[in-house]
Amino acid sequence: MYKKCVCAYKRTGLGGALGRFLHRMLPALNRLALRASATGTAVDDALGLPELVAAVLAAIDDDDYDAVCKTAGSWCRAFEASGPSCRDAHDTWRALAARVFPGAPTLDKDNAQANFYALCRRANEYRNGARLLSGNGDEDVRVFVMAAVKHSGWMLAWASAPLKKDFDIVLAAVTNDGEALRHADDSLKKNREIVLAAVKENGQELKHADEDLKKDHKIVMAAVTQNGMALEYADEDLKKDREIVMAAVRQNGGALMYASALLRKNREIVLAAVTKYGNILLMQDAYTFKNDREIVLAAVTQSGDVLMYMSAPFRKDHEIVLAAVTQNGSVLDYAGPLLKRDPEIVLAAVKQSGWALNYADEDLKKDREIVLAAVTRNGQALYYADDSLKNDPAIVLAAVKQDSHALRYADASLQNDPAIVLAAATAVAAAI
Repeated sequence: MYKKCVCAYKRTGLGGALGRFLHRMLPALNRLALRASATGTAVDDALGLPELVAAVLAAIDDDDYDAVCKTAGSWCRAFEASGPSCRDAHDTWRALAARVFPGAPTLDKDNAQANFYALCRRANEYRNGARLLSGNGDEDVRVFVMAAVKHSGWMLAWASAPLKKDFDIVLAAVTNDGEALRHADDSLKKNREIVLAAVKENGQELKHADEDLKKDHKIVMAAVTQNGMALEYADEDLKKDREIVMAAVRQNGGALMYASALLRKNREIVLAAVTKYGNILLMQDAYTFKNDREIVLAAVTQSGDVLMYMSAPFRKDHEIVLAAVTQNGSVLDYAGPLLKRDPEIVLAAVKQSGWALNYADEDLKKDREIVLAAVTRNGQALYYADDSLKNDPAIVLAAVKQDSHALRYADASLQNDPAIVLAAATAVAAAI
């Protein structure tokens, strides 16, 4: 019976939210199903039991009214047997309406289920612009503004000025979407709880917080933990705070540019920053560590193109160059001459970018394994292969499968080969 319940809800094609909800309800479904008839309709009978329908509706828990409306509707439509039970669960529908739309007017006094669905439709009308969130004088819109911002926080922008001062509405909006803070009344941009909720959702919203809260260690820490670049908006004193700056660069290495001058030269912080964003090593203060091997290795591992700005000794360093070309094969161009002859280095480079074959030593352009890896990655890299491999059927076939245009670089003897021409045509068709 447990398996039947699982199959039943999968078979109906219900949405992901309802599926997850039913998964949590399976033990209860199983117990109730055992009480149902032993006929072939046992599952539907079980799912239609009034106590189960009431339990399902009462247990739907989501801050987004739209998700609750859809889940409730899906359950009641999914199984024929649950229809009567849904209609008759008046107390449950009234409780659900009170929970999802607290303080809402009664739109249908005769049918609690119909009233709930009417409230769902009314909320959608406010959300899609058919009714004004700013109010039109014929009803209290607060409950619908609350529903709207819980669904999409940015809809606070369309609320009336008094509702942009409403603590609960603004808190719900910024919890859903931190950017809603910019639409809140200035008085609430000074509210610690509101701002903290906003920056936890979107750290960059620290920009719109009151200046005094930009000095608040907890708020700034929450902001930079969510988005390191929020350090830009922190008070200058907190840009000198090692804990704050470390949290920021660990989230986004680029945040180093907003740290105090002293911390921009702190080795541990620079190491953390380049590990996250290698190119920050090229910033003036961080560049003082350009001869620090550990920092350079961390930087090229994250961003291989940093290698082009490094000194000759590092371009000859096998470990550093291998890390760089593994991340960006094209920087093989900046490796020392001896490393361009190193099969391990070149193979790693062409696996990342077939075009890197251009920078390999001429002898390695004759290496079948390397050339095959290159054309498998970028078919037109066949152009850089030694002529002896341009008439290798396996290599040419791999090249045209990746890019039909590679056929032009194949040896003339293979340009009319049926299998190769077919592979090229197939590649063209796939690209259309």
